[in-house]
Amino acid sequence: TQLKVERPGKGTIATPCDTIEGPTALLKNGSLVRFTTVEQVKELRPAIAEIIDLGEILIPFGEFIENNANLPRSSWCVEWWEQEHLKLTGQPAPQGLSAEQMVDLAELSKVPLHPDATLLWHDVTALEMRALGEWVKAQGAWDEGTLWLPLGETKIVGEPGKGQAAEQKETLVKLLCCHSVETGAARLRVDPALALPLLRGLGLDVVDGKMIDTPRRRILYDPCQPDFTTRFPTVELAERLAGFAIRPKAPCRIGGRMGRPEKADARKMSPPPHGLFPLGQAGGAQRLVRDAAAQGSIEAELGDRLCTACGRHHWRTFCDCGAPTKFLSRPER
Repeated sequence: TQLKVERPGKGTIATPCDTIEGPTALLKNGSLVRFTTVEQVKELRPAIAEIIDLGEILIPFGEFIENNANLPRSSWCVEWWEQEHLKLTGQPAPQGLSAEQMVDLAELSKVPLHPDATLLWHDVTALEMRALGEWVKAQGAWDEGTLWLPLGETKIVGEPGKGQAAEQKETLVKLLCCHSVETGAARLRVDPALALPLLRGLGLDVVDGKMIDTPRRRILYDPCQPDFTTRFPTVELAERLAGFAIRPKAPCRIGGRMGRPEKADARKMSPPPHGLFPLGQAGGAQRLVRDAAAQGSIEAELGDRLCTACGRHHWRTFCDCGAPTKFLSRPER
């Protein structure tokens, strides 16, 4: 079916991509999880309550040229960060950094904070940042290398949260600050990769294993607020609170929806085939069974079916015993 997008053109076809940032979902137990692998999605799919963010979309530059569309600012991605690091330090960007190393690198080298540790500061207001900082300072605890916060009253998905803890948890969700809810305990655990960047963006810090306040938080209570010169004032506010450069994580968003499937015409092959079989690339451009058979043996991706009589797994619609097979749904696989 067609996919209608806001830019660069009117319609397109989307395919999965595992080299960009994946979606973020809110689970039924209140945890906020970012998916990184297909296996993780399959495991947690029954527990998903709400999709919070769809992640990044990768659009070729040629699409903008073909449609004569303006090229918007890219999301703050690892490839961009690596080029900034090379430009400012003259050295290749290091790999496999921890949250503490990302913060130290941003503070010492003047390279903007790594994308993996950057939150969506532009999606919250200055008042929400101040309220979150006050709540974290009063109720938070630094233990086991991460931040622990009270859970408060459990939020029902689709309804507004009640109480201070629920309100501040909503701010964490806006920031896409991943966290997990402890089973049987009224507290949540912030993702260790985001705990320290979150504290620094709120004007707090960790010294000798203890969470402390910093003089930079005074800007939140200054009656003469500074003039912010960027399109994203709360990102600049987070920069001043953190003490190092922070880039907008998602400066541009692209909306999309399903097109008109009834408008799509049938895709006919020329010449018309006698039958179709998932040969993959083995059958050549025309997916010829003759060419695939000439290779001897090939690998094909087929659906998993279960015989209704003998229980044997098969790929055919009818089992060898003659009974029909049924297609297994995802939870049954």
